[in-house]
Amino acid sequence: VIDNLVAVGYDNGSLGMVGYDWRMSFGGNEKRDGSLSKIKATIEFLYTLNGDKK
Repeated sequence: VIDNLVAVGYDNGSLGMVGYDWRMSFGGNEKRDGSLSKIKATIEFLYTLNGDKK
């Protein structure tokens, strides 16, 4: 996945991946380990890292 994103113009140094248990509801994931808050924080960090775009 990363290689394909780099091939279309994304910078390898500013990409990240996050995981979550897709079998659980969003609320269940958040209640269990705060994973949705972590995903949101990662997305916001990467957005800022990329100059508020992409």
